[in-house]
Order: sequence, then structure tokens, then C-alpha cells
Amino acid sequence: MKKFKPKTLLPILILLALPLLFFNSILTGKMIFTGDFSGSDLIDLHYPFKYALHNSYTNSRFPLWEPNLSLGFPIAAEGQSGPFYPLNILLSFISPESSLQLSIILIFLTSLTGMYLYCRSLNFSKTESLYASVVFSFSAFFITRVKHINLIGASSYLPFLFLFIRKFFLKRSFIFILLTGIVIAMQFLLGHPQMTFYCIFAAVLYAAFEGYQTFRTKKDTSIIPNTVLFLFLSFAVAFLLSAVQILPTLEFIQLTSRQEFHILDAGAYPFKLKNLIGFVSPYGAGNPASGSYQANIAYEGIFWENAVYIGLLGIIFAVFGIYSAIKKPRPPEFLFFIFLSLFSLLVMLGASSPVFSFLWNNIPGFTLFRFPNRFNLFLIFSLSILSARGLQEAVKKIPVKKAEAKTFSSNPDDEVKFSWPLDRRRTKFLLFAVTVVDLLIFSNSYIGYAEKEKLTKVPAFSEKIASDTEKYRIYSLTQHYQNPYSVLGWKNDLAVDTILASRESIPPNNNLIYGLPSFNDRGWFEGGLSIARRDRVEEFLTSKNENQVVTGKVLGLFNVKYIITFADYVGIEIFEESTLDLGEQFGTKLKLFRNDQVLPRIYFTPEALVAENEDEAFKKVTSLEHYGPKTVILENKPNILPEEFTGVIDDFRKDNPVEIINYEDQKVEIEADIKTHGFLVLSDSFYPGWKVRIDGTEGKILRANYLVRAVELDPGKHKVEFYYDPVSFRVGLIISLFASGIVVILIVGMKMLNQFSIFKNQFTKK
Repeated sequence: MKKFKPKTLLPILILLALPLLFFNSILTGKMIFTGDFSGSDLIDLHYPFKYALHNSYTNSRFPLWEPNLSLGFPIAAEGQSGPFYPLNILLSFISPESSLQLSIILIFLTSLTGMYLYCRSLNFSKTESLYASVVFSFSAFFITRVKHINLIGASSYLPFLFLFIRKFFLKRSFIFILLTGIVIAMQFLLGHPQMTFYCIFAAVLYAAFEGYQTFRTKKDTSIIPNTVLFLFLSFAVAFLLSAVQILPTLEFIQLTSRQEFHILDAGAYPFKLKNLIGFVSPYGAGNPASGSYQANIAYEGIFWENAVYIGLLGIIFAVFGIYSAIKKPRPPEFLFFIFLSLFSLLVMLGASSPVFSFLWNNIPGFTLFRFPNRFNLFLIFSLSILSARGLQEAVKKIPVKKAEAKTFSSNPDDEVKFSWPLDRRRTKFLLFAVTVVDLLIFSNSYIGYAEKEKLTKVPAFSEKIASDTEKYRIYSLTQHYQNPYSVLGWKNDLAVDTILASRESIPPNNNLIYGLPSFNDRGWFEGGLSIARRDRVEEFLTSKNENQVVTGKVLGLFNVKYIITFADYVGIEIFEESTLDLGEQFGTKLKLFRNDQVLPRIYFTPEALVAENEDEAFKKVTSLEHYGPKTVILENKPNILPEEFTGVIDDFRKDNPVEIINYEDQKVEIEADIKTHGFLVLSDSFYPGWKVRIDGTEGKILRANYLVRAVELDPGKHKVEFYYDPVSFRVGLIISLFASGIVVILIVGMKMLNQFSIFKNQFTKK
């Protein structure tokens, strides 16, 4: 047995320490936050999602449905919360605040470890591998996108993906098919389809390269079908393992308004060649964190989408690595990364690039996503490896023994002698340390922090709204006003104070933190995926409605009682309830309005109108003539279409009482004492997977009032139970559990047979 040497732990300790070094303020009780042009995806999207996962898993249920978002929202199908990603499940059992912070740390640790191991497989030394890990993991791609946890989470697995592809072609072991599939499955489960798709595309290119290399060096013609089989089986494993996420998401996408883009939409925020200056001057055009980046993003692009900084030494050594790679002998691996970097750059240019246009028009999947700028992941990945190559070759130029004396004078008596005091290994480590400091300065100039107690303070309006004993929704409109992030940034004291004050407005999704039901969500405003029908109603309310009499009626129809806004007026029968002075920097007070046209969450109507199609239903719901308490708008004929109701609606509701006796995330139980035929309306989203039992018998849910649910009831006492049981999830869960069991059995069996050693000597050999 070899004697254990403590120094073999050094790479592991360094990898573990680096994320804590870069985000050291979390050790003092602060929370990471960075901004966007309309808030912060970190604090306003992912932080509330952590609450949703925490509330579900700690109550022993899957987070399939979130009733407090957008009239009810399929949070699992939408996927950005990564509800089935194993680490997210584990982190859901601690506080959401700690879960958010640890998620970020683990993402960077994943990236660092994967890059280190991949570079070791390319025969880089430990120091060179550590160097590439830092250049890649703390590059601008990851640092400026900390707010996009699901995006950087999926991207962090890229080195592992390349590692297992390379291992397969070196060893031809089935285990690496499984491991490649597992990696892709983790990317799917993290909830960013775009980066997963892009990584799969890059994986195909890399597998083709490795297959070609095997064929060229070994003249093995079987490698062609083996490469195709490897990719097919890897993708099959990935699909089977992540079916629990993929199947609900595919169902969800069919109901959204963002199924495809036009090529000009995809390139709306372009990367331009002049953005390459970011390799040497990351904040040359300004820094959003300080509020100094005020470029017109339609022409200059979005800062974090175009950021490419990898450290000054990183780009210098990358250039040297490219130069050394094209000299004879030309190592094929590094020629591939030169190709990948150039290819990625051409894709990043978007619609102005023939390469991107070709992919858009010929490769299925590219039309689903915008921001081809995100191919900078592969540009930075390639340059990080080439930078390690450059470091390796540059340090070779240093003589093993001390340099001979040199002189700056022609007079031997005036000779000044000097020599480089470090050997090559120490020189590499010094350059590694310098790069760490460089990227740390870059990171600290961008990443913001706030005191946890201040960030988690309960808004004043929240306490007032929560005191209402009935079930009503809120509607926060403050995201439509100028946001402090875009004006002030998030790094100075004024910016932090202003941002914390703005949280009193309960921005969409933040309502999850305080347990308040909301009509809207952040995804709609920020270009995320949301249900197309609800988007249409939101667009009507915020930009197309020209009759303020209708505003309260439409919002009331969907159970919206409280409206939070900076505006002085919202609509007819909508009254100011309270005001809050957030500070002179806001210019006006924040206001809480009460909508007196609000309808209960559950109510019974005597009358129905049947719309011929979706458009007619929308027009009726948003028209002034429609009176919600009396008439429900349906899109399918009921069993009985009642005659026109001529009585007093208040008396009708008293004579036909309905009451929610149990309201859970995935189940709503209602008791109804009905004297006459009519329609029970529940102002929750109509969505596939919701079913109903009426007195224990399966019934039919009718799409009502364009967005919500209703059931037809005959006279009598009834118990109505709405419950969420999506087939897409059940089938996906069965597939994923079965596949997981098979994969575990195969891996354990191969381990017992000593068929593989995945990371043998990667941390110990020189």
C-alpha cells in the first residue's frame, strides 16, 4: 500500500476553498444578490422558488403546483426551480436562504471539479488543471450570471460532459455511456433547456472529433457506428432519467406563447466584435453593479450576455496556447478547441453570422431559443483549456537552472546580475495565484451582498393583506416602473437601501415568501415561460385596456382584491387603502389599492354564456357588458344551458351557499348547498392534470371565464373536490424511478466486477 501524503489533498482543499473565497461574505451572514434591468432573477425569482420547494418537500409532497402564483401555476413543469434535481431536493430541507447560498457554492464547486478532472484527463499537471478550473469557473460567464442559478447550474456540468465523452473513447466502457447520460439528465433537471440543448450540441461535435481521432489513429472503422450508438444510448439514458421533468415541461410548452422565435428576435440583443474588448477591459463600457452601464441594450447588447472576461493572464496565455497549438507538432485536442472557440464566436454574432443562420435554418431546436450570445460558454471553455496549454508552454521557456547573469551595461565592472528564483512548478502556482486575485477583483466589483435580516424583512403591506380573513389575490404592478437596479446598480449603499425599500412593493414571485396569493408572476415580465392565455389578459390590463371601468371588473373576476402600485389611480371602484413612503429617491409614495369589484375565490352563478372560440371568450370576459357574479363564460356546452336569470344576484348567492373547507396546493375541497341548477366557479387556473370529484364521482371541469375552472351542479348538497393528478408527471416519475434503479444496479454491478475506476489517480499523480 502506498504511503499517504498529505499534499495529495491540496488540490481538493483548494477546489473546496475557492468558492468560499470568492463568496466569503456569506460566512458573515450576508446574502448574495445581483440585479437585472427589472429586478433580480436571483432574489425575485430563484429565492421565492426556494420557498416553494421548501414548503412542498418539508410537507412530504412534490412541488407540482404553486397556487400562489398566476392563479395557480405548474411550477414543476415550468422547471426553472429545478424541483427534481437531487441536490435541490436535499437543500429543500434547510432554510430557503441557506439553500439559495449553498446552491451557488455547489454550482461553482461542480464547475471547478469537472474542469479540473477534465484537464487532468488531457494530461495537464495539477497546477495547470487548477489554473484552467479557475479561469473557466470564475469567468465572466458564471460571475455575471450568478442571478441565473439554473443557467449556470446546467452550464457547470459541461466539463463533466466532455470528460466522460473522452473517457468513453479512451476505454470503450459502458460505464461512460451511463455517466454521460447522468450528466445530461442533471442538466435537464436543473431547469434550463437552452443551455442543456447547447451543451448537447457541443457534445455531439466533441464526440465526432473523438471518434474521428480514434479512426485516424487506430484505423478502426467500427468507431463510426460506435460513436452513433454512444450518443444515442447516452441521450436515451438522459431522457429516461429526466423524464419526470421533460414530460411535464413538454406539456407546459404547448400552452405557452413562446414556442418559437424569429431569427431577428433571437438576435435582438447582439454580441458584436467590439465586445471582444471585454477580454482585457471587462468594465470598459461600464458596470451594471455600479449603475455605470447605461448603453442602449438594443444596439450594444446586455452586459452579462456579452461578458467574456477570463482574467488578463487567462487571455494572454490563451493566445499563447493557440500559437503553440498551431505550430508543429499540432496536438489534435487543442486544434479542436481552437475550432470550437472560433465556431462559438461566429454563433454568438447571431443573425449577422452565416454560421448562426445555417444552424437556425437547418438544426432543429435552435429556433426555440434567443440569446445565441450564450455560446460564450463554449468560447470561454475552449479558451480556458488553451490558456492552460499556454501556461504550460510559456513556463517551459524558463530554464530549469537559474538564468545566467545578464547585463545592462557594456562595462563588465557595472554588470548587474539577476535570476528567476522559482522552479517551474512554483512559477505556475504563482501565476495561478495572480489569476485568482485578478478574477477575485473582477468578481468583487460585480457581486453584491445584503444583510439577511434586511433582505427577509416582511413588507408592511404584507401584514395588512394577510389580516384579511378571506382568500384574495394581490397584483403588484411596480415592475412596470423604472427599477433601481438599472439606475443605481447594486453595489453602493444608496443602491442597496433603495433596492431593499423597493421590496416593500412585493414584486411578483416574492409573494411566495410571505404566503400571499398573486395574480401575476415574474416570468411573464422577464421573458420567461408562462401560460399564453394569462399573458394575454395581463397584456390587456397593462397596455391595451382603454376603459378603466373594466380594470376592476376583470381583476375582480380573478379574485384580485389588492393592487400595489406607484400610480395615483387604477380604475373605477378601486380605492386607495394605504400608502408607504419609501424615500425621496422614489419620487412618489407606494400605494395599496382595494378593488371593490372583487369576487370570492369560489362562487356560484345561475347563468352561462358559451363562447364559440378562445377569442370570443376573451372578448366577453374583457367587455364591459359581462357581469361576472351572474354569468360565467364557458367554451364548451354544459349539460343544461340555463335561461336568463332575472332575480337578485345577492339573494341567489345567499340561497346557494358554497364554501371552501380545505385549500391545499394540489387539492381544493368545497361544500355546496344548491337550490337550483348552476355553475360553481373556482378562480384558479384551468390546466391539464386538474380533475374533479363531485360527491365521490368523477366529474368534468369546464374552462370558465377564459382562464379558470367551473363545474356544473344540480340542486342538492354536494362535496366537490378538485385535485391535481397530471399524467405527464406520473408517467415521467415511473420512467425516471425505473431508469434510476437500472442505472444504479449497472453501476454497482460494474464496480463489484472492478470494471472501472473513474477518477483514478487524478488528484494524486503529478
